[in-house]
Amino acid sequence: MGPKTWRRLAFAAVVLVLGVGSIVLLQRYQVSRLGRTNLVKAAEAEKAGDLAKAEELYLQHVVVFPDDFEAQLRYAKVLLDRSRTPARLAQATQIYRDVLNRQPGRDDVRRLLVERQVESLGDKSVDRRQVADAIANLNLLLKKTPEDGDLSYMLGRCRQAAGQDQEALEAYQAAAMRRSKDRFDARQRMATLYRGAALNSPADADRVIDEMVKEEPQDYRSHLARGRYRLEVLKPGEDPTPAEADFREAARLAPAEADPYMELSQALLRRTPPDVAGASEVLTKGLAAAPKSARLHLASALLALNSGDGDGGVKALRRGLEALPDDPALRVTLADTLAARGATVELRDQVRELHRLGLGYYGDYYAAYAMANARDWAGAKKVLQEKLAPLDLSSNPPLRAGVNRLLAKCYGNLGDLDRQRSYLAGAVRDAPDNVAARLGWIASLVEQGDPDRAIAEYRALAETIPAARPALAALLIERNRRQAASQRDWKEAESLITRIAADDPASSIPAILTAQMKLADGQRDAAVALLDAARAKDPKDPAAVQLWVNSAEIRASRRDFPEALKILDQAKASLGDSSELRLARVKCLIARDSPDVAAELTAETEGLDALPIEQRIAVLDAVGSALAARGS
Repeated sequence: MGPKTWRRLAFAAVVLVLGVGSIVLLQRYQVSRLGRTNLVKAAEAEKAGDLAKAEELYLQHVVVFPDDFEAQLRYAKVLLDRSRTPARLAQATQIYRDVLNRQPGRDDVRRLLVERQVESLGDKSVDRRQVADAIANLNLLLKKTPEDGDLSYMLGRCRQAAGQDQEALEAYQAAAMRRSKDRFDARQRMATLYRGAALNSPADADRVIDEMVKEEPQDYRSHLARGRYRLEVLKPGEDPTPAEADFREAARLAPAEADPYMELSQALLRRTPPDVAGASEVLTKGLAAAPKSARLHLASALLALNSGDGDGGVKALRRGLEALPDDPALRVTLADTLAARGATVELRDQVRELHRLGLGYYGDYYAAYAMANARDWAGAKKVLQEKLAPLDLSSNPPLRAGVNRLLAKCYGNLGDLDRQRSYLAGAVRDAPDNVAARLGWIASLVEQGDPDRAIAEYRALAETIPAARPALAALLIERNRRQAASQRDWKEAESLITRIAADDPASSIPAILTAQMKLADGQRDAAVALLDAARAKDPKDPAAVQLWVNSAEIRASRRDFPEALKILDQAKASLGDSSELRLARVKCLIARDSPDVAAELTAETEGLDALPIEQRIAVLDAVGSALAARGS
């Protein structure tokens, strides 16, 4: 090639390089401009309160510019401002770790990391590495700012979580002296430590609390902390009035704060009997003052649910989620309530929301529950075994116990009784303090034909857990019934019935158990008279539906089916329709076994729309099983 050719090639190469370079520079400029634009838009969305949009825009930016640490920190802030789910807390914590690893001198980031670590601690954390890491970070920060009371408080939390009571006490004392924003909680925790086995000094505990109120009598938090302390040391049966007075004073001093109303409602429920109406009234006032309080919405819902008002509980949860759609506690509780009520379609809606919030394991659990409610036992088992069984749920015993209970239900309905019993035992192992799990396991002992062991297990619970007493009394009555008249001993059953009546004077359970005891002792007429007299006291009391049912069952046992069905019709007229009355009619019709029994049973499935879904399912199950047994 000649010189002209070389010059042309060189010129072309230069043009090509310049062109490529220009394109690269242009692309970089465009990316940089886009990044700046996203940051501006994200900040504007954050300022306007559109946290979902801000989160999306910050994410777009940090994916392209992972070394923009300030944007990473703003992204972490929006993550937590939008919702503090475990997944989001973990994501923000990891961002702080990553930034701190690249910029170890950032004490502001170290503090953010410590705050998240302390937020995730329990008082007895099992994650020793996390506690040790938090303590190391706190010690670094305290070296530079030793007078920071908030750091001292967080150090106390870590020491308490590690079981280092004396060191925790010293840190809390420093927090109180240095006027930490959490100094009131620090004083309450000091009192708890003083009353613990390691320090065992109740007098010092009382002194710490009294000094706190004396020093800051006009701060609502001092009265709030003293009320909590008084409830903490309150023994069963003792009067909670002093604690109530503290909470009322806290509400007077800070009428817009949610915590005084929350604590006062719980104190009213510690009365004997519990003041449910008073607690409900307090929570209503609290929600008027603090409509964005997730704790108040949840407490209001749980109060309704625990009082037997399932519809009211669901409505309260939905109201809470209208105000706080990303609150994980409200969302999980609604899913759990719908699951227990037999929902399918509504439950699947909550499954989608749980996945949206990053609570995938809860989403999978309730997806399986929806299948179980639809009687797809094999499908539910498959989801539980494939998606949840392989996970390490040791840090969440209640969820692991729920998985085991649901697997037990699946295997029971699939006819694998050995695995059913195994998973029921696993549920008790995982959540020994879960009363529902333990009672379910004990009930399975009766089904296995081991009533003596069930009685022993119920006895262990009955001293402290009122819910175990009726089942224990019923088993004792049945065991006596099976014995010769000369060998029957009713003392323990009678004592239990007396305690049940004291637990809830308005309950119909004592009358029902007493009637069962008389019936077991051969005093049929006395049992009938007792039940008839009990339901005559308030024939329109819906809580006494079982009195009507038992009265009908005794007539049916005498084969007086017309009178039994008449009583159930009267109950429906007085109390309204319910699954209890329909199921009692189904049992009566099956026992009568008339030539038209199939049509009679089918008629009991009509007009079910007014009943809650879980009651509809119970009636349909009972009728379906009865018809299947007759080949219909």
